[in-house]
Amino acid sequence: MKKILFLIALSYASLAQAQSSFSQTFRCSNGTIFQVSSQGEDSIVVNRGLYQKATEPSRITLKQVISASGARYSDGNYTVWLKGDNATILKDETVLQSDCAATRADEPLSPVRDAASGVVFIPPDRWLSKDVRLTAVAGSDIQGDAKLAAHQLSYTLHDAQHTKLLDILVFPSSDWPKVTAPAQSLMLGNDGQRIYIALLPSKNPFEPSSEAGQQFAQLQISAAEVKQAFSMYGTVVNQAIETVRVKVSWMEKSLRPGSEQIIELRDMSADKPGEIIAKHSQVLEKGSPKPVTLRFDPAAINPKHQYQVSAKLMQEGRLVLESSAVDVLTLSHGRDAQLWLTQKKAVSTPKP
Repeated sequence: MKKILFLIALSYASLAQAQSSFSQTFRCSNGTIFQVSSQGEDSIVVNRGLYQKATEPSRITLKQVISASGARYSDGNYTVWLKGDNATILKDETVLQSDCAATRADEPLSPVRDAASGVVFIPPDRWLSKDVRLTAVAGSDIQGDAKLAAHQLSYTLHDAQHTKLLDILVFPSSDWPKVTAPAQSLMLGNDGQRIYIALLPSKNPFEPSSEAGQQFAQLQISAAEVKQAFSMYGTVVNQAIETVRVKVSWMEKSLRPGSEQIIELRDMSADKPGEIIAKHSQVLEKGSPKPVTLRFDPAAINPKHQYQVSAKLMQEGRLVLESSAVDVLTLSHGRDAQLWLTQKKAVSTPKP
């Protein structure tokens, strides 16, 4: 296995000098997802299940080493440096990713777009990082009935039992005849090389009237939702989905609850100037910015065209804040955008 150097920067209340218990998920603009969790006082576990070949370990344990700033961990081959609020990944001193960031607890889970497993999955917006966790493993790290799978993505509640909401399993087509699919399995697709199935719990594992039972019922995902949210990497099938993730910010503090936040993705090419590809509108509960995942059919995107996202804030039908447009998707642009909303400038009319 080739040596890979991870350099990770993380803001988590300074991680209490990296001594207290923590668990944090990182997301990069290309869809790469990995987790960092504390293990005792002087070590961490890095779960990189969506960032390695099936023959490589998906979990590595690192010991804390001396660092001039932040908290640094290493096993001699891998190194993790916790500092700030961004993440940079290097391989043999070469930067692989420099645009990874820790997810906030009140944000929806990030979409998965993974070339190694071939999975594209867009979790429902109600799955927040504080409630649901994604764990991804590959190869020999997969245990139990799924051990013949090459990749396993598990969505679980953040509870002591790690209660399952959804498993997505990826089997090599050559091994599929040896697999006895569980009774509750849902066939998701076949790209000729891999078989994709989903496992859903058959019932609520808690007393329905309990707090845990009510939370599970609210977060439980249906087979229809799974099929709609899943597609195979690089293949447009059925209702395949692509995404652009947008975060908005503004300075004004006086915005009232009930403001409407509108975000649009537009095709800015000469033959389709301003055509709306995706749009999201929501009424804010406390007048605060909310991250948004715009969803659209990948067939709508022409790699030669220019695409931009923009946002505006409305109050009682009146435009009060708006952003400049930001390029995304094509022409070497990513799937993430940060928009800054500012007050709409009044247009003065010259006196006759």
